[in-house]
Amino acid sequence: MRARQASGERPPIEAFYRTLVEAAPEALLVIDSATLHFIVANRAAEHLLGYSRVELLERDLRELTPGPYVPTLEAALHALAVDGQWRGEIGFCPKDGAVVVTEATATAVRAGRRIIYEFVLRDSTERKRVEDAQQRRETRFRALIERGTDVVQLSGPDGTVYYMISSI
Repeated sequence: MRARQASGERPPIEAFYRTLVEAAPEALLVIDSATLHFIVANRAAEHLLGYSRVELLERDLRELTPGPYVPTLEAALHALAVDGQWRGEIGFCPKDGAVVVTEATATAVRAGRRIIYEFVLRDSTERKRVEDAQQRRETRFRALIERGTDVVQLSGPDGTVYYMISSI
C-alpha cells in the first residue's frame, strides 16, 4: 500500500470500499428509502439473518421485521426521514424463523438523487436472554423475601444496609 502511495498509484476506490464493507464485523444493510429494498448486505448480515446475499437483495426491510417490532421500525423510519439518524433495538426474522434482537444504528445518506438508509446491526439476542433471566430471578427472589415471615437484611462488608424487610 505504501509503495502505491509513494508512486502516486491508488487502489480502485470501489474495490477498497467493498473490502471495508465485507470486513466489517457488524451486519451492514443498505436500504433504498423509497422502496425499503435491501441494496447492499455484507457477509455479517448474511450470517446474522441466515439468508444469502441474493436472497436478501430480493427482500425489503418490512419482510424481515416481526410483528412486535413493526412500531419500532415505523419510529425508526420516521426518525431517519426527519433527523437523518436513529439508534435503538429492533428485531428481525432470520431465515430459520427465530427472532434476532439487534442493537441498530441507522443513518440516512444522500447518494446522488436518492436517499439510502445504512443500518449497522449488532446481535443482542444473547444479552437480552441473560437480562431477562436475571430479571426473572430477581423477581422470584424479591417475592420470596417479601412473602416470608422472617426479618431479612442484606448488607455489605462495611455494614451498609442495602435491603431490609420485616414481615413480623
